[in-house]
Amino acid sequence: MAVDTYGRGSSIASGKTQQNIALDVDPPVVSFLKSMLIIGGPINAVVSGGGYICKHTLYAYAEGNDLHDVAETFDAKFSRLIAEGGWLCGLPWVVNQRRDDDPSLGPDDLPDWEVGLNLPLPDPGAKPLGWFADVDRIVAALERMHVATGRDFVLGIGHKGRGISEDVAFIGERPVDRAWLRRAFRVS
Repeated sequence: MAVDTYGRGSSIASGKTQQNIALDVDPPVVSFLKSMLIIGGPINAVVSGGGYICKHTLYAYAEGNDLHDVAETFDAKFSRLIAEGGWLCGLPWVVNQRRDDDPSLGPDDLPDWEVGLNLPLPDPGAKPLGWFADVDRIVAALERMHVATGRDFVLGIGHKGRGISEDVAFIGERPVDRAWLRRAFRVS
């Protein structure tokens, strides 16, 4: 099964990838996370063939569309991070996809290019002990990559069933407030 950026599996019946629909409104991040992680339905939905489609996915992507000089390096770094093992939420996967088919692009516009990784988030009712360590580990890796390359990163959550995503934190010059991030994810 092909998987696109936010952990959405390609539609089983049609074979077409569903489109991400960004929120038009800017709700407070904590409220969004609360609705996604606490009130929302189960994280994984069983599909035909016994596989899973992740409903909530943490995404961690390089900012910008001009990623030609860093895409391969980031792919390799994310692949090594994943290969270290010990993931509690599930196995992350590398994302490197360009959306060349955007009809709104002008002749001098660069297409959206998503380079990073995705992590399936646990079901609120069945979070494994210490699951947030996976998020911390990804944030630490992004901070190191920022120092090495000067590139900024965005961390967010996508929800397949609702077709929405919300950026939660930005990794750049200022360190991520880990205490705030833990509160936002309702981790004690």
